[in-house]
Amino acid sequence: MSRERTTGQFQKPSRDAVDLLRSFPLEAMRQRRQWCGFQVVPQPQGRKPEKIPVSATDTSRKASSTDSDTWSTFDDAIRGLADGAYTAIGYALAGDVVGVDLDGERWVLSDGELSQEAQAVVGRCGSYAERSISGRGLHILLSGKLPGRGRGDNGAGVEVYATARFFIVTGRHVDGTPMTIIENQPAIDYLLNTYLSHAGTTESAEKAEATEDMASAVSAFSAVSVVSVEQIIEQTLPTKQGDRNGCVMRLARGMKFNAGMSSAGYPELKPIVRRWHDRAFAVIGTKDFDETWSDFIRAWKAARMPLFFDAVAWAMEKAKATPLPPQAGDYDSASVRLLVGMCFHLASRHHEGRFFLSSYGAGALLGVSHDRALRWLGMLCADEVIGRVERGNERRATRYRWIAGNQTGGGVDKRPDNANNDPKWDMTDHAPESVKDT
Repeated sequence: MSRERTTGQFQKPSRDAVDLLRSFPLEAMRQRRQWCGFQVVPQPQGRKPEKIPVSATDTSRKASSTDSDTWSTFDDAIRGLADGAYTAIGYALAGDVVGVDLDGERWVLSDGELSQEAQAVVGRCGSYAERSISGRGLHILLSGKLPGRGRGDNGAGVEVYATARFFIVTGRHVDGTPMTIIENQPAIDYLLNTYLSHAGTTESAEKAEATEDMASAVSAFSAVSVVSVEQIIEQTLPTKQGDRNGCVMRLARGMKFNAGMSSAGYPELKPIVRRWHDRAFAVIGTKDFDETWSDFIRAWKAARMPLFFDAVAWAMEKAKATPLPPQAGDYDSASVRLLVGMCFHLASRHHEGRFFLSSYGAGALLGVSHDRALRWLGMLCADEVIGRVERGNERRATRYRWIAGNQTGGGVDKRPDNANNDPKWDMTDHAPESVKDT
């Protein structure tokens, strides 16, 4: 394809396209040399426009999603877009990112609003999402694995790819979604099994779609507040001695997710942590910065969810809105079945299937006393649906692990109480701020 054949035919970039992409928040992607330009050529009779990938530095050369020699830097791609050399920019998926493309009125309504089903999918993914060039589609970027290169549309308006494809990036961020890429293998598996199986939409998906108020069921994770680093520092300062470790964990969670810094390196993070330490010093006393910094590094690696995110409430809504795991069918009580679902979804957030759950918190959500919730949790342990890893106390909920097979990716753990007990500081990022349990 020569430049002469496309000049004047492809759409020019919109006025705000360059400004939006210059502030594209996913720093890890910006740093990779995996970018190209896209010349979008309108087609007659209402057909979808043709999208032609071209080299960002030589638009007479067509870009290939399997030839890295045709890829360019992010800055080169932005420069060509600003010069009007193409309509949009694209990113070559090379196994580092999973791209989800939702296209059609099933997902974006005629007034531009997201459908209830789209809100449910976006919330289930819990990761960075943006609108397409036309505004009539959605793109979600996740971290995880796919069997092979991915799967294309089978009529559901869903495509999921990880390699050998270009993914157009617009920077038109969907409000309420994180400003970072989240690892979420269960969501990827759900999309493949629900929308991209040979049979199309499955019975379980139809059941989920029929559930009332599905949008509210996923809002807990999708409504992540994006705030400044200074706000995170202010919100995580300790108020009394003994708070330091928990506050360091909350600082890591806030910076990683709420402030959109998950791709930041330690050289960028260290001065921020020092500012936090200097302000906290009057409360934490003699702890020097080396201790705070080393604990922050550990917390940064362990942090898996945003600041102030209520994991238990999120798990309850997931249990209500999605098909329950098979183990729930072994119980007569609807409340116990919901408790099994809560445990399953809490475990899905941790690669080893571990989670914290207080009988007080579980009881409040299930509408029963904490004593009854505690008895039910003991029953699930006896039935080997979950296993108790560490008994809770007045400051920390009991830690469990899903042991009923490997549905969560956690495998089986039948170790006794207090296994892996770290009395100094438990870094598993599921503990409520303050709990009482027995």
